[in-house]
Amino acid sequence: MTTNYGDLKATLRSYLYDRDDITDAAIADWLNLSERRIYRLLRCPANETLSTVELDSQAWRLPVDYLEAKLISANGKQLVRVSDQDMLRRRQSYGGVGQPTHFARIGDWLHFWPVPDEPKTLDLIYYQDYSGQLTTDSDTNDILRIAPD
Repeated sequence: MTTNYGDLKATLRSYLYDRDDITDAAIADWLNLSERRIYRLLRCPANETLSTVELDSQAWRLPVDYLEAKLISANGKQLVRVSDQDMLRRRQSYGGVGQPTHFARIGDWLHFWPVPDEPKTLDLIYYQDYSGQLTTDSDTNDILRIAPD
């Protein structure tokens, strides 16, 4: 049973049969690339996380492990996702400050409309990228524990 990074590497090595030319470093690289691809696609409860921050401006920088938003709320009110073009149009046409009702992702930032009139509690439930966390043989994570395949 594969329960940690060392077990995962050993399982992969067992599938290589007599391929002695493939180094441990090559196996680690292959697993790292595979892991990155898996997390680009994976959306399940095991890689959901909650981040709560104070929002006091029109934009907030996303966490480095952010993949995709599941739910965003400001002071308990769910925000509606709009396109980047719609966000820019809203800002140019309507301006405004108050309780944010809409958000858009532009690059590594979430942008909000209207701009908060005072600090708001922003709750972000998002899918987290766990890739790169498995480095030593004893390392594990929820995905490897739940679905080692």
